Amino acid sequence: MIKFFISLLFIVPLFAQTINLDTTLQQAQQTKKIPLIFLHRDGCGYCERMEEFTLDDDAIKNFIQKHFLFVSINISQDKEVIVHKKHLTGVAYAKEVGYNFYPSVLFLDEDGDVFEVSVGYKEEEEFLLLLKYIHSPEYDTLSFEEFKQIQNGHK
Repeated sequence: MIKFFISLLFIVPLFAQTINLDTTLQQAQQTKKIPLIFLHRDGCGYCERMEEFTLDDDAIKNFIQKHFLFVSINISQDKEVIVHKKHLTGVAYAKEVGYNFYPSVLFLDEDGDVFEVSVGYKEEEEFLLLLKYIHSPEYDTLSFEEFKQIQNGHK
């Protein structure tokens, strides 16, 4: 019986994972990458499509790897999210930042505040364009629509 409880002590931590956004923010400062938070939930068809198609696209994966720090928060799982030294659930984090529609992709500034968000499912081409816009110097001077027009050769 004692062996059973000792085994549980080692097994339980494997399932209880923590997402430490404070550490992600420190890494972002060191690497000059932008934290990208993918909020999603189980049983959400649009979330599953976003994972299966959009986020699994090679061009998108490569661009994210090069310019962003990707963090996936499945609010249906019982993972702890640490942000600004506060310990929250995934659901509580989503509520705190004000996005409880899934999927949502949040882009964080160096203080961990959301500076841009993409709510709902995005096709690969549209999402890659959004990533390029967020990463571009034009982000501060153009709207996303203006950026898209320039990228598509309409201006």
